[in-house]
Amino acid sequence: MDTRVFSPAALCDVLNQPGRYGKTAAKVLETCALVAAADASWDPQEIRDFQDTEHIHEKVWAKLVAIAKDERLKKVDPSTLPKSYTALYALVVMTQPEWDAALQQDVINQDASSRSILDWTRKFRLGTPPDHQEVTLTLLLERGLDPTQMSELNQELNIVSRKYGGTISVGKLGSRVKAALDRRELAQRCFDRLKVLLRDIVRHSSEDLRESFGIFTGGELARSSGKVFTAFVVRYLAEKRCSLLPNDEDSIVEHYPEHYLVYSAYAAYQSNSTIGRMRNERHLRRLCGRHSVYLSPEMKEVIQTYAPDLA
Repeated sequence: MDTRVFSPAALCDVLNQPGRYGKTAAKVLETCALVAAADASWDPQEIRDFQDTEHIHEKVWAKLVAIAKDERLKKVDPSTLPKSYTALYALVVMTQPEWDAALQQDVINQDASSRSILDWTRKFRLGTPPDHQEVTLTLLLERGLDPTQMSELNQELNIVSRKYGGTISVGKLGSRVKAALDRRELAQRCFDRLKVLLRDIVRHSSEDLRESFGIFTGGELARSSGKVFTAFVVRYLAEKRCSLLPNDEDSIVEHYPEHYLVYSAYAAYQSNSTIGRMRNERHLRRLCGRHSVYLSPEMKEVIQTYAPDLA
């Protein structure tokens, strides 16, 4: 393929073909090579003008150049590579150990998406957490045991449980534990609802927005920090040309009151920090006090279900 200096019009013709950057990995790699050649030979202003005319974000342009320069991709049969530039870029940012493991585990294939590759990479970096199963056991004793006997019983029970990879904890289910379990149940209820509510927002957001935040599912947005959640949704509203208010929270509540309330409730219930949980609960109360939308019958039902402490 000839990647010598060529005109913006010539590259424009390539990008205006069906599939934009290419429908196969081979075609995408060819397009990336042309973009890299243009990046190396055109002056900066010419590049910016071309990006504006063809509506190519500078980050996308940089990713295409990075794909063209990646030596590992050049050594792989294009027919075995993903078909989109986003998936190829997800491979570019892998470390060498991640790349080697991905090849070994068949993560790199023509059907792989950027989301599947990035999800795999996150899990690889974190390590695979062990699967824990919590089993509630009730032991009824015919007579009371003294402390020494109770210690001996606990040791014997642990000997048996260790054969199955378990441990035994002795104690009563106190009010604090009960409250923690109740919060966990509410947090799970909020999360299950939230990932459904946020699914369409993420799905209909631009590829650039998803890539810049590294968020590709409703569940990932639900688990994000308050700062990330707010920034993502406000930028999504701006993309859709929705009216924005001076306060970001007000903008979200204006368009997505249920989404924001359930997110705030989830943040309060899932927090492991007492101080953090109290701060989130105070925020949730202020939220309901500030916005009259939460007084509607529909939203009162949402509050009763997902934030019963406020009902």
